[in-house]
Amino acid sequence: MIAFIAWTPLHVINILNTKLTYYADSEADLYIYDEFNGAHQVYQNILNENIFRNVYLVDHKKIGNKYISKLNVLFNVNRMIKLDKKINYDIIFTQGGNYFLKILYGQAKKNNPNVELKYIEDGLATYLNVTLLNTSALRRKIMNLINPYSMFLAEISEYYLYEPKLTNIDQSFPLKRLPVIKKEEILYEQLKRIFGLSFKEEKISNTLLFLDQPLEKDDYQINEDNILNLVKKYSLDKNFLIKLHPRTSVERYGLDTKIFKTDLPLELCFLAYDLRNTVIVSCISTASFTPSMIFGLENEVILLSEMVRNDREFSTEDERTQKVLIGVSEFYERYRSIGYQNVLMPKDVRELKSILRGE
Repeated sequence: MIAFIAWTPLHVINILNTKLTYYADSEADLYIYDEFNGAHQVYQNILNENIFRNVYLVDHKKIGNKYISKLNVLFNVNRMIKLDKKINYDIIFTQGGNYFLKILYGQAKKNNPNVELKYIEDGLATYLNVTLLNTSALRRKIMNLINPYSMFLAEISEYYLYEPKLTNIDQSFPLKRLPVIKKEEILYEQLKRIFGLSFKEEKISNTLLFLDQPLEKDDYQINEDNILNLVKKYSLDKNFLIKLHPRTSVERYGLDTKIFKTDLPLELCFLAYDLRNTVIVSCISTASFTPSMIFGLENEVILLSEMVRNDREFSTEDERTQKVLIGVSEFYERYRSIGYQNVLMPKDVRELKSILRGE
């Protein structure tokens, strides 16, 4: 038996791809963490597809406050969903760190000491120099000391990625390639039904789509307003739209800026809209690489990390800020080196102007 846990729409997409590609004939349970927008409807729609033996909706609010939640994880106390105490899984898949995942793994480990932990990519974090399970070394040490069933005592036995050649994961580990999800395939149609999307995609033409990120809120010293105003200034005859990040207020950019009116995360926009004639512009959003890596689309993408890194009008010399800018630029170089040509990275304002003018 296999267990999958999803807490974002991207997780749902990648879990289904992994299940149908590598475990089509294996019995599996899916746990959907109800924190993301539309989770309850996604849960109902997945039930209707009959892909999994059981589908569970996990109430994220029942984890408790920040102190109780840590104790629950530390001592494997499950308050979030009713589970069989004899629950037994051979494999549990993770896409990063999550409270319920750690509890589920601990309970499964009690019943099956040989349970395996496998990893499915969670966007571009898998390809950059970041910790996949996103937990401090001190917390891991405490958890491993107190909890004999701690997830952090386990080794990840396999990784499932769209582009194994691009990852910084040690190549000696087993790396399985996830196939591109193509329009004519069964999975593409299932995703449409699961996320309640029309089978006829709305066409967005002659558009420059700027991907907003709450960088300053996240304490990156990047001047988003200066970047946006520059891109908007040279968008010329294209329709300029902003795709807001879920944590950004609709009032953030004022009444004069047109907002792409959708609550869908970017990954789902490529299922809901025909964006083939749309140019995507981003400062450091790794979602810029999603259309080609997951769906095989060749949208032109302009990634501004190198321009921002080199110009003090857009960023400071803050070490954390520079590190993330360099990381995205280095990934871009690897991405280009294996044949992808759809992403452009201007080094300065002059190069950006030239790209936007089609020179």
